[in-house]
Amino acid sequence: VYVPTLSHEVVKGLHDGVKPTINFKGYMVGNGVCDTVFDGNALVPFAHGMALISDDVYQEAQTACHGNY
Repeated sequence: VYVPTLSHEVVKGLHDGVKPTINFKGYMVGNGVCDTVFDGNALVPFAHGMALISDDVYQEAQTACHGNY
């Protein structure tokens, strides 16, 4: 779940009067980077999961990089 998108949907629901009403005051996102290798290698799968790159490009990256993007 991408928190800013979820938050936006909650706020839209509040403005539209969707029930139940949520006492939403905002959200805070910190820097979630803990391990540069693990987090760095998550970028290509994330881009694929968000449909920012095609299945073909993702497969090519996996084949060429063996998971080390």
